[in-house]
Amino acid sequence: MQTSTTGAIYTAEQDETKITYDANAKVILSNKYVLAYILKYTTKEFKNSEITDIIECIGDTQIGDESVLPNTSGPENILGLNNEDTVQKEGTIYYDVSFFAYAKNSHTKIRVKLYIDVELQNKYNPGYDIVTRSLFYCARELSRQYNTEFSGRNYDDIKKVYSIWICADTPAKYADTITSYKIGPEQIYGEYRGSARYDILESVIIRMRGDDTEDSGNRLIRMLSTLFSLTKPIEEKIKELEKEFAIPAGKEFGEELELMCNLSQAIEEKGIAEGIERGIEKGRELGALDALKQVAITMYKNGADIEYIARSTQVSESQIKLWLDEEEA
Repeated sequence: MQTSTTGAIYTAEQDETKITYDANAKVILSNKYVLAYILKYTTKEFKNSEITDIIECIGDTQIGDESVLPNTSGPENILGLNNEDTVQKEGTIYYDVSFFAYAKNSHTKIRVKLYIDVELQNKYNPGYDIVTRSLFYCARELSRQYNTEFSGRNYDDIKKVYSIWICADTPAKYADTITSYKIGPEQIYGEYRGSARYDILESVIIRMRGDDTEDSGNRLIRMLSTLFSLTKPIEEKIKELEKEFAIPAGKEFGEELELMCNLSQAIEEKGIAEGIERGIEKGRELGALDALKQVAITMYKNGADIEYIARSTQVSESQIKLWLDEEEA
């Protein structure tokens, strides 16, 4: 039986491993091949473009663990995009991956500048609504343009912003979906036929569920599920990414991908050990079946896959899935 001290060590080691994993995941996410896929399948500005052409439209990227000086303004801010956004009395937020992209207006053929923020969200239910947070990020992306893209009352110079969230562990009933949230007109009285530029912010939520969405009918979800799979060996990942998606993964981010695969294994092993310990401790207060249920749920929350849990608890995979669905409901 683990002591509380041993449990604390497990937790500390696991937290450190997860931080390193997240840092490498952000590096991979910032790769222009990956970002090009995200833009093609989530934005109307790039949906008809080829991946290779989109890559050429992406500016320099900033990753969330790089610190920059806050409250800077001037021409240099237009050229590069800081990942940190500080507003007095509102606090500081860090964007996971922040960058510019330039798309051609389908009517005028003029290049249009977009502000893009991409976030990797591990927990689908972190205690608040992900959509609400993503819209808040959109608002901050708009306000940060003051004194860089526009000043005074030149509001027509504001550039459109996207906040794109990749949810890696979505409940089954919501998984394998991509949803856009944006502003649109609604006539309350009469018929206004004038034009208005309201299309300046959009939130997009990509909902995956680990290995369960690797066979998705959506090419982006399939690619991201392969890329961030916790069970697929690195050789298999690289082969699929290069063959099916034409992403030179080995050349572009092979080192980070290998480290991420090793870290995911470490997270799973430490999480399983901690999960079994916590599950057994809580299960003592319950009946035999309830105890198994608690162990299974805790193991899953700590990174174990359903197949492994079934082998460890001698409970069918279908029963475990039922328990997990009940927990998420």
